[in-house]
Amino acid sequence: MLCYSVLYDGTVARMSRLRSLPKDIPLELIVPTIKLTELNVFEIVDPLLEEGLSVVAVKPLGDTEMLLNEEFERLLILVDELGAEFAVLPVGERNLASIAGSMQNLFHLAVAYSKRVALEPTRRTIADVVKLMHRYLGGVLKLSISPSPSSTTEEIIALALTHIGQVVAVKLTNFSAYGKAIRLTDASGTINIFTVVKELLQQGYDSYFVVDYEGRKLELPSHAVREDFEAISQYINSIREKLS
Repeated sequence: MLCYSVLYDGTVARMSRLRSLPKDIPLELIVPTIKLTELNVFEIVDPLLEEGLSVVAVKPLGDTEMLLNEEFERLLILVDELGAEFAVLPVGERNLASIAGSMQNLFHLAVAYSKRVALEPTRRTIADVVKLMHRYLGGVLKLSISPSPSSTTEEIIALALTHIGQVVAVKLTNFSAYGKAIRLTDASGTINIFTVVKELLQQGYDSYFVVDYEGRKLELPSHAVREDFEAISQYINSIREKLS
């Protein structure tokens, strides 16, 4: 399935942004960690449910160490109340040790809420994150593959295929030669997302692709989001039809 990653912080401006997007697009909701700790869960949930939005995942933005241990439960409650499938937890070099130390608690909370947690490592932490995951069974812990500006098309494909049984989301991002996020359909970009999608589908990948614009500070007009989303969605459907 294809979904769109959108920033939401509870403000009127961000709600207006959500309202401007097509209602039928499934969302990965990016919420600043400070808002996750300051706001009541239902202050976030109720307006979104009233809009009839479909949320697939929730991802904190910022200092994720604020959400470890007891606060991590708040994130899972948000995921649960929105009817989402999983939480996305970014793992970089700065928070790797903290997450490793809290992993047992994170695992047990995820089991208790029957939700999956997709760890989203950087290139430098992927090996350590995979080792951490192997200590826990049950399919609760998954991977979210997120390219960096220096990633290549071939690298993304190889990384996703190496861990295909554990990957629940592959972020679709394109970059200019200067490392700036650009539209996925821009042929001048460094990553060919159509090749990524085709290769993964041909190898049996059957989980989420995520159009990752706003997580990369690229905010397009709603009509452009619709155009790109439909173009990629149609491509995915055409590949699946050929494979069936």
